Amino acid sequence: MTNKFKRRIYRFSLIGTTCILIGLFLYDLQHLDIVTMQLDFLCYILIFAGIISGFKALETWSSWIEDESEDTDEEEYARNSYPSTFYIEAGIIALIAVLLLAWPVTRRQPDSQEQLVTIFSLLVAGICVLLGHLSSYLA
Repeated sequence: MTNKFKRRIYRFSLIGTTCILIGLFLYDLQHLDIVTMQLDFLCYILIFAGIISGFKALETWSSWIEDESEDTDEEEYARNSYPSTFYIEAGIIALIAVLLLAWPVTRRQPDSQEQLVTIFSLLVAGICVLLGHLSSYLA
């Protein structure tokens, strides 16, 4: 698999995790009563777009056998900013998950939807850490 092909996979993954990050952030702002409930639909659209982009990355990754491109010398000197970007997103998503978990604990009214979104956000944060580790091998 060439670096150009890997970069395409990481771009789809980055777009997906960014959409999920923004969706979770808006969802968290709603439950903190900072933003009105009209953004609820937008949250779900962003999370859905992130999931679709993640599946597009998986589809691109599954076609690596058909990839016949070759690495060029120009790409060898390109700076790899994917690992730090994925690690930063993982940290932000984990912070949002902690805030989302802390809010129902202080209210003493845990909601099953908030717990599911918290588990989902921690799963996405773990995926971001894994993608950051995998993208560090990209030349």
